[in-house]
Amino acid sequence: MVKEKSANYLHTILLAIVLVILIAFLTYSYVQNKSNNLEEESINFFKEYSIALNNIHVASNLFNTASINLDVGTYYAQAKDYSYEYAISYFDLGKKQSLDARELLIKTKMKLQNMRGTVQNSFFKDDILNRIKQAESLVSVNDDLYLLIDYQGKQLYEVNYGSESMAVEYKNKYDELIPSYNDKLKNLTEIQNKIDLYWDQDWYPEFEATSAD
Repeated sequence: MVKEKSANYLHTILLAIVLVILIAFLTYSYVQNKSNNLEEESINFFKEYSIALNNIHVASNLFNTASINLDVGTYYAQAKDYSYEYAISYFDLGKKQSLDARELLIKTKMKLQNMRGTVQNSFFKDDILNRIKQAESLVSVNDDLYLLIDYQGKQLYEVNYGSESMAVEYKNKYDELIPSYNDKLKNLTEIQNKIDLYWDQDWYPEFEATSAD
């Protein structure tokens, strides 16, 4: 009877040890899985974040190039011995670049809005908001640029193949839009400067590291 009780007691102890080991293993596995999930989420976030920033950069380059094509097309349109087809080709290219920039910015803005709803870090939450404002501002000034290019192209067409009155009308539309374009361009510059200042700090959130010796 005593041996039976001892055996039962020993069995209980062994069972308890097994349960403790099992609980410890499950806890470790849970922590590891959670850690791996968090690491994977972090990697995915920075992947999507870098893609969004690159898209804004690409759209900015498209906008800048479209602006240059407006200037070049206008230069050739006003030249003494100009070719209509040569001048209008710069306007057409500029409009295409402007449309490509707009499409990319709209998609990127939506992606950033979704990301901001899930990110927990306050630094990146605020930075994403600044990027959304940057994309919105760039879309707005880019829309004005598209119209400016369109007006110049239509004015050039009317000068060559249409009526003088219509050419004057498109010139007036172009001139009237310039102040709005300049104001939006100034606003975009202010937002970009704000982003630069936001990152120009002596610390970085949750990425502190000691310098290498």
